[in-house]
Amino acid sequence: MDRGREDDRQRRGDVYGAIGDGGFDPNKVKSSLLPAGVYRMRISKAEMRPSKAGANMLAFTLTVAEPSDYEGRRHYENLNLQHASAQVREIAVQQLKQICLACGITQAKKPSDLIERECVVTVAIKPDKQNELRNVVKKWHDASREVPAVYVEAAGGDGGDPFGM
Repeated sequence: MDRGREDDRQRRGDVYGAIGDGGFDPNKVKSSLLPAGVYRMRISKAEMRPSKAGANMLAFTLTVAEPSDYEGRRHYENLNLQHASAQVREIAVQQLKQICLACGITQAKKPSDLIERECVVTVAIKPDKQNELRNVVKKWHDASREVPAVYVEAAGGDGGDPFGM
């Protein structure tokens, strides 16, 4: 079994083994959501790919570096840089600007220019269009910011900004 798959099974609490032993305890399954809070993250993947609507979007994979309890966990962000709606495109451009500034990038020519860059993000938990809970980045902070050791709330917290911004 590859290392990534093994790590995923460990985070889930090895559900498959629990079922095989004649039972399943849902309390042993770890949430796939990050608790609302502030995290140091590294952009581990950035690429243009087609959206569900068929337009290109900039897709990011961010990997938690701090706090250590969540190190290695992943978060995904998509920016709809090509979209029928001018408002959606403008929001995506503004988000890309925030990401670049937070990562110390003054000019990006291609998605790969963002890979391995670090930033600090405030993560919240919000319902999506299907009313399923998901993580969203509420604020992008400069990578030089400290990650407050005590600022990871219980899941469902409001993810307020400890920096007062």
